[in-house]
Amino acid sequence: MTTRIQLANPRHPAYSPLMRRRWILVVPVAVLVTALLAGVVTWTRSGSMERDLTARAQAHFDLFGLQKFYAYQANRQVAGIRHFLEELLASQGMAGVRKHLGRVY
Repeated sequence: MTTRIQLANPRHPAYSPLMRRRWILVVPVAVLVTALLAGVVTWTRSGSMERDLTARAQAHFDLFGLQKFYAYQANRQVAGIRHFLEELLASQGMAGVRKHLGRVY
């Protein structure tokens, strides 16, 4: 006994060309709904993610004693640009120093 696969029959009452068009719209609507839901979840959770990362970084600083290493590096960095920053402060004021540090670091 053999079975034939029957294709949709355009003359059958349940078949409609409009049904094919409706299914074509389902995929973009599903993608849009998924994207909106992901966006809402990300937006609502973003504040807690940032706090979690900050807490984890602080815990690692405390656990591994990284403060002294970073303090040493910061001291070297500031000592290297100290005279430049003093000249920048004298010529452009505090706003110029903030602008430079924000651009560089």
